[in-house]
Amino acid sequence: MEGVVKINFDGVACSRSSTGGNGIIIKDHFRAILVAFHATVKDIVDPMTVETLATIKRLSLTKELGYTHIDLEEDALEVVNLLNSDKPDSSLMGNIFDEARAMKSKFNKCTITHVRREANLAAYAMAKRAMRSQDAHLWLDSFPSDVSICLVDCNHVI
Repeated sequence: MEGVVKINFDGVACSRSSTGGNGIIIKDHFRAILVAFHATVKDIVDPMTVETLATIKRLSLTKELGYTHIDLEEDALEVVNLLNSDKPDSSLMGNIFDEARAMKSKFNKCTITHVRREANLAAYAMAKRAMRSQDAHLWLDSFPSDVSICLVDCNHVI
């Protein structure tokens, strides 16, 4: 739908280094990349924590960039279910999920759906890139080739 951006995100964690990486891809309604982002997360070994923190980052980044109508796609079903739930969460990550759910309401339209891993390869590539680079980086044009190649592949996944 015109005016709606699709946001894929993913997180990876490495227990040996206690480091995680977040990857975010924002695409227009023609599936062209508008934004690619990755960031390293320190002192984290749990993939669920990395995915949850990625949710906060992608919502913040999306709002900062001025997008108001968003479709979020995530391959971690548990994260999708928790973000779509209106029940209070008493887990250790509950406060972060509460913050993410509150951030969702700041958009005119915000949906969160589960996708297969194959449909999220570009965001996964960005998360892995964060693990290698140990920093944060935002691309608004001239996107990394490994991400562009992944995007071509995942546009054909149904």
